[in-house]
This record gives sequence, C-alpha cells and structure tokens, in this order.
Amino acid sequence: MRELRGQGYNVQCVDATSDADLGERFDVVFAGDVIEHVDNAAALLRFAARHLAADGRLLVATPNPFSRKFYRRFRRGGVVVGNLDHVAWITQTMALELGRRAGLVLHAYHLIKPIAAWKQPLKRLGWRFMPPEYTFPDFLFEFRAPRTDAR
Repeated sequence: MRELRGQGYNVQCVDATSDADLGERFDVVFAGDVIEHVDNAAALLRFAARHLAADGRLLVATPNPFSRKFYRRFRRGGVVVGNLDHVAWITQTMALELGRRAGLVLHAYHLIKPIAAWKQPLKRLGWRFMPPEYTFPDFLFEFRAPRTDAR
C-alpha cells in the first residue's frame, strides 16, 4: 500500500462487505473478480452502492459459468475447479436478485473477453447457432441505483 500511496493513489484497507462508509462517492465503482469470493455478495453490493454518486454505476466482473471454457473442463475432468477460493457462480438471474437485495437495479450485463479462435471458420459458423454466453468466459454486470424521479 505504501508504494501505491507514493504514486498518488488513495489506498484504503477496509472490509468491502461491512457497513463502513468511506465518506467518498464515485461515478464508477469497479469490483473485478471479487463477488464470487465473498461470503455475502449482497453485502458487497450494498457497500459499493453506498459509495456511488447519484448517477453512478457499479461494474462487477465475474466468471461466466455457462462458457465453453468451463464446459470443456467439466467434460475432461468430470468437475470444474475454476478457483478453489470461489464460493459461488453468479449468473444473470442471481445478479438480478442480488441487486434487488442490495437496493440496486441490474441495468445490463455484458459478455467480455471473447475466446480466441475467431479466425477458425468452422468454429465461427458453429457460434452462430449457440447462445453468445457460450463464447465469452466472463460477465460484466452493470448495476445502478433505482431511479427516484417520475420520468
């Protein structure tokens, strides 16, 4: 932390599932590959939501359990061990419910980090007939605070 502070970063060590308020608000809060590691995912989202500016966005990246990457691992070994520290897979419907529990709205989800092999025509053709979730190994969930105005 000392090195990052020396480079001008505001680094704080805090439990991101706690009720703490850092006293700052941000336009964007990014939680990259964290939500699948915590015991209480809704508490993590509440913590992040507490630190959003009025029109802020919370971006949460997490592995996509539906991707072919994990399917291939399952077919080879009969089990998928993505990371021994993971306690959950977060799917789109789970993100929707976790957001509701945290007082957030799941505004969108994005599929990120496409699997290589775009140059292989046979695979590209096959992908046209499969859900896009199979091709991308990670989700990026975009949460926002619920709108309070009557627009």
